[in-house]
Amino acid sequence: MAQRPVDVYLNDHFAGATFGADLARQLEDQAEGTDFHPEMTRLAAEIEADLDTLTDLMQRIGCTRDPSKQIAAWVAEKASRIKLTGLTSSSDELGTFLSIDALSLGVEGKSALWVTLRELHDDYPELQSTDLDDLFQRAQRQRQILETERIAAAQRALATEARHLSKGKQINMQDETENNETSDSAAPEDQPGEPGAEGGSSSDAKDKLPGAPADDDSEVGDTDQHSSA
Repeated sequence: MAQRPVDVYLNDHFAGATFGADLARQLEDQAEGTDFHPEMTRLAAEIEADLDTLTDLMQRIGCTRDPSKQIAAWVAEKASRIKLTGLTSSSDELGTFLSIDALSLGVEGKSALWVTLRELHDDYPELQSTDLDDLFQRAQRQRQILETERIAAAQRALATEARHLSKGKQINMQDETENNETSDSAAPEDQPGEPGAEGGSSSDAKDKLPGAPADDDSEVGDTDQHSSA
């Protein structure tokens, strides 16, 4: 028998909620020993309770369960562990950020689900006994908590990496500058007495032979001295 449109819609959200509940428990384990752990433990319990509520609603309105989507959700959860735990990047901080980011988006989708069902409560009397307004408000509180932690996790995972890259570039530039200075100091200098060296012209350094005639200037000087005596 073909599924009703509402069955398709709710099965999609059920698969996402199943994934979100598993992801919340992963985050609870990752947050152990941190200030966020008590908050994440409470959130994980609430998200599991929301999954139970959705399961009950689906049963009450006679929603046909789609096993293929349940299997897909299970496979997605197992596959995501590789990326969301940071194994692909060797960064626990990045894995935590990606996990919180994914869970925050899932909670936002859950908020939209409760709003949609609230608008359909006249068409499905089975929904009238459920406080959908309360479920919506709780999802909004969950999203606010996760968003605050998501921004903090982004600073730890992404901004820290950017600072490391910037520091690495500065070190490389400093090393390059020091290498250039070392090369300049090691360059050979002109030695005195060599052609082209300052004060070292060979024409100005000729040795005079013994007994060579005195310069004209010295002879004139001697004559002047005798005249004045």
